[in-house]
Amino acid sequence: MALPIQTNVELPLLKVISDGGGELYMLKAVELVTAYFKEITTEDLAATMDSGINKWRNWVQWARQKLIAKEELDGSTRGIWKIKDKGKARLDAEWASWTPRYSRMEVSSSSSLGPDTSQSHQMKTTELNPLEKIEISRKEIVETISEEILAILLKLEPNLFENLIGVLLLNMGYGSIKITGRSGDGGIDGECSIDQLGLYKIHFQAKRWLNSSVPSKEIRDLLGAIQTQRGEYGIFITTSTFSKDALETAKKSGKIKAIDGKQLVALMIKYGLGIKSIPLSIPKIDYDFFEGFGV
Repeated sequence: MALPIQTNVELPLLKVISDGGGELYMLKAVELVTAYFKEITTEDLAATMDSGINKWRNWVQWARQKLIAKEELDGSTRGIWKIKDKGKARLDAEWASWTPRYSRMEVSSSSSLGPDTSQSHQMKTTELNPLEKIEISRKEIVETISEEILAILLKLEPNLFENLIGVLLLNMGYGSIKITGRSGDGGIDGECSIDQLGLYKIHFQAKRWLNSSVPSKEIRDLLGAIQTQRGEYGIFITTSTFSKDALETAKKSGKIKAIDGKQLVALMIKYGLGIKSIPLSIPKIDYDFFEGFGV
């Protein structure tokens, strides 16, 4: 992602509002500002934060907030952005020397597990607006607890791990959960159905492995067991990883879904299994309230 440096958006925003007669609707202002940054791609414009907010639009809106704080824009009318005399003066003084500058970064993701405490990360986060900083912090928290959850899973006894997988599948909406723990059947640990009515039987296998990847043989064994049990589909869940051949075998079969340790933990977090959420209250201006006072 090649978003402009936050402060670099301010002058183009003042420029498009000034050229628009001194005021513009928000969406039009964002559209016109975009034209000044040729390296922004279609993908950049469509990208959203985890909360679903459009990243680029949010980027421009925070530039507006800073201009309001500097008294260069008037923020009194909701949805309409107006330039003030101080903004016009800055535009006259600085526009001739303005050039686009980019911050090449992914503003809402991390490429490695664990928080990045490097100097480059600290410099990048200073360019983010508060909502984006919150999202990055949330990702770092999720990555940290993901490692902790995986460590806990590895301590579980095999039968308890199978029970946990059953609870997870139930939370995900599967029905008729049954832990079988059968021997001599290709390692099937349980079965469930695609819904609460018991349609389409699915068999699952849960492997609490640490240092070794699941080989393709395990996938083939599960496929054979499913056929023997007259099941439709299978889920192979492990705390470890799958070999490349195992993933290809599962994909080609069209019947097996392979879930590795990282995906397993992500599902547990998504469906609230073994975690608690801390509510976070973020204040937001209620413009409807102030309209009642003639603002």
